[in-house]
Amino acid sequence: SSDTRSTAIQKIKALVESREQNAFVRAYALEKLGDLNSEELENYLMDVAANKLGIDEKRELRWPAYLAYWKSRVNRENDPDKQINLLTISLNDRFEDLIPSNVQTWAANELCDRGIKTLLPLIIKSIKDRDPFESGDEEVRLCKMKIDVLLSFPTRCEALSAALEMEDPFED
Repeated sequence: SSDTRSTAIQKIKALVESREQNAFVRAYALEKLGDLNSEELENYLMDVAANKLGIDEKRELRWPAYLAYWKSRVNRENDPDKQINLLTISLNDRFEDLIPSNVQTWAANELCDRGIKTLLPLIIKSIKDRDPFESGDEEVRLCKMKIDVLLSFPTRCEALSAALEMEDPFED
């Protein structure tokens, strides 16, 4: 019921706002609020990210709040093309204040997991801009592999089955 949902939301917000709580518990509570895919909660998440509530003096909640906001915003959208557009916007490093690197990493992974090959150049640029080292190269390789596997099979289930049977290209 809506009363149960409202009560649960208030309890989760209380965890987020409690200065006595561990930062990891507070970040997890933000993630759970984002999972509810609510426009009202997205406003709350942005307020937490901007420290408008004065509950994050150490700025430990900023990045988790932004990530929860973007996940909610994308998941609230029913049209897959609009979801992809939001994920593409999330990769853009020109909005560094609104889209920190953890959100960009998540967006790149989401696009790879959806097999969006047309956006591969943008995904690669985003990954390499955030991580120009060998670990970034490995992330790019993994993304390409995911996309190739997803596009090689008619269903995600068949693609997953095939991926599980592949040799690990990352082994030494």
